[in-house]
Amino acid sequence: MFFAIYFEVVPLYEIYSDFSFSSNYLVGKNAFVGPVTIQYSPVKLFTIITHMYIHSYNNLLHLIMNMVFLLFLGIPFEEKVGPWVFMGIYFIAGIFASLFSGFFDLVGGSAFGLDPNGVSVGASGAIFGVLGAYVALYPRDKILFPLILIKKWPVWLIAGIYFGIETLIAASSPEDHVGHFAHIGGFMGGLFFVPLINRFKAAHETARAMDTLDFATLEKLATNYKLKDMLERIKNEDEKEVQQVWLEEFMKNVKCPECKKKLMVKPGKAKCSNCGFVIKY
Repeated sequence: MFFAIYFEVVPLYEIYSDFSFSSNYLVGKNAFVGPVTIQYSPVKLFTIITHMYIHSYNNLLHLIMNMVFLLFLGIPFEEKVGPWVFMGIYFIAGIFASLFSGFFDLVGGSAFGLDPNGVSVGASGAIFGVLGAYVALYPRDKILFPLILIKKWPVWLIAGIYFGIETLIAASSPEDHVGHFAHIGGFMGGLFFVPLINRFKAAHETARAMDTLDFATLEKLATNYKLKDMLERIKNEDEKEVQQVWLEEFMKNVKCPECKKKLMVKPGKAKCSNCGFVIKY
């Protein structure tokens, strides 16, 4: 886009025509970039992804703010969830942001001063999705963030302030050409898909725990034939989920090696309430 503007390598409207997204595409209609008509085709629906890779040429400050958000939020969040989960959240939230914004463009456009005939660009919906997922998973985390001062702030505070600001601005029907409904939709998309994230995370952690299982410790706890039989099933089971079920059943039948009382079993840990003996598995 830089070369298109300053070196006239390709007309800028062609970039918007090929890669920007329009709410009209959701109902099979044409879109417009200024006076130029963009003819609808089913291929145009792919712009729900490609629009995240381009930006408005006359709003450099908004682009810089996007990158600042992604820098301060993205790095600590990716360290928490890993690159694949991060990428999934980013794109799912970005798509959800466009659908959410598109719905308001088409259904409530006149009430909120929106125009479904235009096009949208930018990744701020996806970035707000990262914020939504972050506050849903780790609300009490403190991260370095430029909120008045650059210092560590709790994620719940950052999310609450920015979501509240975007909601108020969207409700006031501003004519600033910023996709505030996309920001709200992206944030909600991050929140909405957290149950899927948690399920993936739990499965990943279970698999990792199974790979590092200390069978030597478990063998010391297998003091009767029933427990020994269960332990053999655990050792020979290939399915991680089934192995986890058998392991939990094993721990429920184990007695404390110190005082011979029943253990209180929690995911990944068993504890004796009588003498305080603890075993992690």
